[in-house]
Amino acid sequence: MLRPLGVLLLVGALLAVNVQADGDHTLTADERAWLDAHGPIRFAPDPDYPPFESVNETGVVQGINIDLLNRISRNLDIEFEVVLYPNWTVILEAMRAGEVDLLGSLAQTEEREAYMDFTAPYMEVGEVFYVRSDSPYTDSGGLAGKRVAVIQDYAAGGWLAENRPDLELVPVSDMVSGLEALSTGQVEAFFENVPVAGYYIRQLSFTNIRILGTPEYYSAANWGVPDGNDILLSIMKKGMASIPPGEETAVFEYWTGYDLGVREREGEHTAVFSPFARNTLLVVLVVLVVSSAWALSLKRTVRAKTRELRDVNRRLRDDVALRRAAEEEVRSVNDRLEARVAERTHDLDAARQRLESFAYTVSHDLKQPLAVLRMQAAIINNKTEGVDTSGLVKQVARMDRFIDGILAFSKAATEVSRHPDIDLSAQARQVLHDLQASSESEVDGQIQPDLVVDADPVLTESLLNNLLGNAWKYTAGRPDATIAFGRRGDGVYFVRDNGPGFDSAMEGDLLFRPFHQLGGAEKGSGIGLATAKRIVEAHGGKIWAESRPGEGATFYFTLGAETGKEPAACAERVAVRPSR
Repeated sequence: MLRPLGVLLLVGALLAVNVQADGDHTLTADERAWLDAHGPIRFAPDPDYPPFESVNETGVVQGINIDLLNRISRNLDIEFEVVLYPNWTVILEAMRAGEVDLLGSLAQTEEREAYMDFTAPYMEVGEVFYVRSDSPYTDSGGLAGKRVAVIQDYAAGGWLAENRPDLELVPVSDMVSGLEALSTGQVEAFFENVPVAGYYIRQLSFTNIRILGTPEYYSAANWGVPDGNDILLSIMKKGMASIPPGEETAVFEYWTGYDLGVREREGEHTAVFSPFARNTLLVVLVVLVVSSAWALSLKRTVRAKTRELRDVNRRLRDDVALRRAAEEEVRSVNDRLEARVAERTHDLDAARQRLESFAYTVSHDLKQPLAVLRMQAAIINNKTEGVDTSGLVKQVARMDRFIDGILAFSKAATEVSRHPDIDLSAQARQVLHDLQASSESEVDGQIQPDLVVDADPVLTESLLNNLLGNAWKYTAGRPDATIAFGRRGDGVYFVRDNGPGFDSAMEGDLLFRPFHQLGGAEKGSGIGLATAKRIVEAHGGKIWAESRPGEGATFYFTLGAETGKEPAACAERVAVRPSR
């Protein structure tokens, strides 16, 4: 077991690694001389490539690459000049002609190596097929022989031409043209990276477009300079090295919601662990170290006092009167020590409970998985059994396991403190009352009375909040909206609504995964139903759903002991429908 001092040193080392930039980024005299002779470094951004780089309606250039160049300019005291061209094809021609010094977010291809040199990759993005929402395709293999739009002169089109000769590629001039061609049925698919295409799909409200499967490959992005300009190439490498990793990650997460940075990987692709999640673990570790140090100090104090009392007892052994006085002193000191230990133990338990509550809250409020959910909802909506969980799907799965790990640490999802005679009916009425008070919608609530259980009251209240809140979301604003709560019999409880419903045969246990979205719609089950599932299973119960499109939805759950049977005996009755 590590001593507190050793653990503190370990934490300090981790924090130092977290903020330290790699390498020496001081410019040489030759590099400074080149900058003085050349003047500002001319950078040409793609005006139609958000969130990496774009020109907004006021003519301001913005995006990930601009933020990184601003930091390089500040760190190395160098100047960049933005030169604008109408599109990417013209920009590449300007680089060939020597009118431009620097391009960003470049894939390194054989064609471009003829007139450019490249830095090491500083980020990477997944390239995917986009199809219409009503298309029958379940994977990219079904697109053989179909028309697929690609942006002219983008590296993604070159990769597709080399790796999928069975496709008929249709060049388009820009991102909007490709999405419009797909939305109107001029092509069967559009191939582009997730952050850029996803940005335009949201901004222009292309509601009939979805992602097909998982990324076909991950495209590494580099800075590009004119061929043979070794000094400028060295300056850009030092510029990127001057940006601390945490600061670089903050830029990626600000524009996309997740870390695009390149890391060491095992296999094809390994998801990047969020700095926010890493720092959360470091905070928890520091709190544990402080608690351990305090406990060790208290233990040493007790030992020292015990040694002192033994010395007093030996000195007074031959004098009965003094010995009795000493014994009285020993008892008094022991009483004070026991009271002190009891007080400190109580404080330590309170601190542990606060720590558990903190960890539980953080696990549900992590910005990273929520941002990934917003940006990558379409990917998760199309995840099916048997698909290789690489790339972004694997990233979401790893983050979900991270949330489960903090839940296990906080014990909120694994240790249930049961309390007899918890009135679920009263809790349901209060939840519906609170929902009614916070909403302008009118929803009729039908609650069976006197549903008393032996369960944790805090967790059952959270369970009802998630299930009734989910029902409210799909009924609020509908004519004759109704939410019902009660017991079907044999310890099986239900929450029913008359909302739009869903195809339970298609959704299945996907409903209870943290980042699932119903039918690809904006409203999804999300973390709420995943939390409800954990609470039910923590009580030894099961949860499942039944619905058909247009006929509302019903969620059933048991709380283990209420059925009078072991959960395994109810397995067939409460079995969740298989997912597609």
